[in-house]
Amino acid sequence: MVRRIHGYQIPVCRLMARKLEVTKTDIVQKALRQEVQCCPQLRFAHRLHCILLVGAGGSCYEVAKVFGDNPRSVERWVRQFQRSGITGLKEKPHSGRHPKLADEQMRQLEFVLDDRPCKLGYPADVWSSQLLRAEILRRFGITLSGRHCQRLLKTLRQSYARQNC
Repeated sequence: MVRRIHGYQIPVCRLMARKLEVTKTDIVQKALRQEVQCCPQLRFAHRLHCILLVGAGGSCYEVAKVFGDNPRSVERWVRQFQRSGITGLKEKPHSGRHPKLADEQMRQLEFVLDDRPCKLGYPADVWSSQLLRAEILRRFGITLSGRHCQRLLKTLRQSYARQNC
């Protein structure tokens, strides 16, 4: 089939588009949401996509439902965009206490936790919060609470043994 546009003959192809499906959508959506949340640049891009969809005629509620966001968040992003443009959607500095361990120290800690504690001279095979606390104090001279060390172990995806009193 050929179509004439402005005097030119343009071949027209008719392709049958088939519907693509994603299996295990709940698992895929959860994984994608976690990925977006871990990176400030992805969160910014996510907000931009929401603004684009609202600009294309979608309501804040419809857009929020598609992405699994709270409709109030989408409304807030639209208002921020209207007030400040694209810069209004960028991450702001977060308030709160700065971490005691620097990024480089956290990277070093990941390598330390790859080994078993017995290789470093501790009398255990599994890292516990108390062993991690002692290692951080020895290595960096920083004192952390046992509960914070539990969170660090969980963050670094290590199993920890709870201390029985």
